[in-house]
Amino acid sequence: HKQRRVFTKQGNFYADNTSVSKSEMNTFTDLYDGEIHYIDDQLGKLFEYLKKTGEWEDTLLIVFADHGELFGERGLVGHHFCLDNSLLHVPLIIKWPLTSGSYPSVIESVVSLKHIFGTVLEAAGCDHPRSNALQQYDQESKRDTCVFADYRTPTSLLNQYREQVPEFDFSKYDLSLQAVQTLDYKLIADGDDELLYEITGANQEEKIPREDNEEIYIRLQEELDNRSQNLSPMDQEDQKDLNPNVRD
Repeated sequence: HKQRRVFTKQGNFYADNTSVSKSEMNTFTDLYDGEIHYIDDQLGKLFEYLKKTGEWEDTLLIVFADHGELFGERGLVGHHFCLDNSLLHVPLIIKWPLTSGSYPSVIESVVSLKHIFGTVLEAAGCDHPRSNALQQYDQESKRDTCVFADYRTPTSLLNQYREQVPEFDFSKYDLSLQAVQTLDYKLIADGDDELLYEITGANQEEKIPREDNEEIYIRLQEELDNRSQNLSPMDQEDQKDLNPNVRD
């Protein structure tokens, strides 16, 4: 009951109308771990089936998550309102077909889920920009490789919160965030506010002062600026068929 109240009516949580004790939050994470265990069990059954039917060696398998989940980190629950590595750092496991020439390895450099589509095209022998595939990372890890992430609070989510708690001002949760990350550092931009982080471990990051790390800050800021300049906004003709909430 408490889980439903917090996770399906999050407006009450963010309006401070409900609280979550440490033991209750532990229960939430236990339930989440149970879901992961279930998926792991189902994947095991799929792998066994592919082996029994002789399809395993010829199959490309990609296992990944779209995002993580927050259970109290930064005072948040769910997967909104930040670009914390607890949300961005997700599992990505690729089992290549035997004929691909790729072998088991752990790639240390950061990669992006946007490369999965190109990876499948590459494995299928289809034409595509080479830089969009993860096969290139088999040979070399690069500490200076950059990946990007964006977050925009969905209008529909804010409207839902306002319906749940009409008297509360949720404007502080109306966010537009951009992030660029290398293996060692991350810069998050929220309008004119920019925060620099050092990556200290798996899903661990520590805020560091920009003035003491000016060279790193400038380099990441330039990466964000270059990306923003290269993004092509969707024209009005393409937008007309979009759901209004998506368009906003």
